[in-house]
Amino acid sequence: MSIDQTKQQVQSMYIEHHSWLQGWLRSKLGCSHQADDLAQDTFTRILAARKQTQINEPRAYLTTIAKGLLVKWFSGQRNQ
Repeated sequence: MSIDQTKQQVQSMYIEHHSWLQGWLRSKLGCSHQADDLAQDTFTRILAARKQTQINEPRAYLTTIAKGLLVKWFSGQRNQ
């Protein structure tokens, strides 16, 4: 998949699923500001990934990445 195709795919995913992802994260965190940050980090991770593939199940893919970010966030909170 070319870089242009990847950008287009991520842009489409962002338009179609960003609000859903924010809501999902907000339900887990109880904080809209932190949910906004982690939603943005999720899409940043996708753009930064070295291996670009066709994403057939965008919400499952986004959830998997966001769960990893939640784990890091919660462990960072525990250490503070």
